[in-house]
Amino acid sequence: MKKTCLIVMSAVWMLFVGAGAFADVDLKTATPTIADNLSNLSYTVLRSGYPDQSCPKVVASVSVTYPFSTGVEAADVLLQKEALEILTDVVQRNLEIEPEICSGETGERGSEISSNFSAASPTSAPSPPRLSILTETFYYIFGSAHPSTVHRAVNIDVAGDKIMDLADVFPDVSSAMPKLWANLVQRWCEVYDFDALPSYYEMDEQYTCSSKDIPLPAAMDAARPAFEAMGIAVLNSEGITVTLGEYGGMSRADGFPFITLPKSLLVSIGADPKIWD
Repeated sequence: MKKTCLIVMSAVWMLFVGAGAFADVDLKTATPTIADNLSNLSYTVLRSGYPDQSCPKVVASVSVTYPFSTGVEAADVLLQKEALEILTDVVQRNLEIEPEICSGETGERGSEISSNFSAASPTSAPSPPRLSILTETFYYIFGSAHPSTVHRAVNIDVAGDKIMDLADVFPDVSSAMPKLWANLVQRWCEVYDFDALPSYYEMDEQYTCSSKDIPLPAAMDAARPAFEAMGIAVLNSEGITVTLGEYGGMSRADGFPFITLPKSLLVSIGADPKIWD
């Protein structure tokens, strides 16, 4: 497995290759989780270190780890774009720090970003035809009341050279989506133990966990629904695992629990069993 480490010195917007330029900056270790049968998958680490000479009091660190060589160019482009957006965002936020903060001695905690990923496949075959990438990004932005965590997901059909959507899993989307939705509602209502539906789906307040015939969310009522219609979802050997993010349940205090819809259930409501072959 090939690893590339890129160190970004944000103060002058220059790019270096190596690992020692910011050895004194406390950066979280890049520890992606990659399934054993994804030996061709490589990853890059983008790192940025402060303090900036123009604002010596604020010490910040960024470590963004993302994969490449997924086998699908569109996926590689998307994953790189998202990683660079994370890096650019924290740099820009530090440039917007109020001038009066930038005085005094060094050592005040600045923005901290740590982004990592896990890669899995529905099958255990060598060089599997499909894989999923789940990215988790921890944010503490200087001056924020609290840190936050953001999840992103992408499912990739290597054999088909494309990023997947739910129509690639469920050949008869119009028949499968209502059944998929019913199972999602049931599982999330069990997890949160509230009568209100998870806010992620943006349903009218008249519909609750106790309601019958809850209409499909608009995102699921499409010819080719994205995986994001059901949540932050990834294919794996168990089936499809979903989270709703930090604010997609009832409140931030509820966290971001994961549920897995098992492949046996998915196949029973119309999923192509070859996904897991």
